[in-house]
Amino acid sequence: MGRSGLLPALAGLALAVLAGIPAAAQDTRNWGEVGGWTIAVDPSLNNSCFALNEYDDGTVLRIGLDMSDPEGRWYIMFGNDAWRSIEENGEYDVALQFDREAEWTAVASGVNMGGETNFLYVFGSDIDFFDEFIRKNTLTLSYAGQSIAKVSLAGSARATGVMLDCQDHQTTAPAADPFASKKSKAKADPFGN
Repeated sequence: MGRSGLLPALAGLALAVLAGIPAAAQDTRNWGEVGGWTIAVDPSLNNSCFALNEYDDGTVLRIGLDMSDPEGRWYIMFGNDAWRSIEENGEYDVALQFDREAEWTAVASGVNMGGETNFLYVFGSDIDFFDEFIRKNTLTLSYAGQSIAKVSLAGSARATGVMLDCQDHQTTAPAADPFASKKSKAKADPFGN
């Protein structure tokens, strides 16, 4: 994601990372609620945590970490039931603007997460994006030069803090199956390979 213009490499990467698009909501685990935001864990992204907010106009905003990526990138997703024309794996030039700051531009990928709502999925690694996310009041999503969603970021700082606590817990928690990486020497071991 670039601050002043599309990054050509992002378009090529979009196709390469489609397998890393977050899973459908039913595959996630709820972590908690804070200030109207839902904090949850996405097992399909190596137990990455995210914050989600739903708005009165039907817009859904999801922002999270992607721990399945070795570069440790983040992603943001926008969805709305009215956006039925978003094509799965389609590419869309979008701009995101915090309050009246300079726009962030990117190529978003279209994704359907198993429900009626289609989403635009954008990923990045610039930590300044998160800094603006927690400090600003609104986030506007534009497509084809027109604003298509303007959402409040009220509570985003607290939600991001809880999301990072969630991620810290996921990172330091013991493996779900502590025996998965150990090889048993006993032939009668029902847990061995």
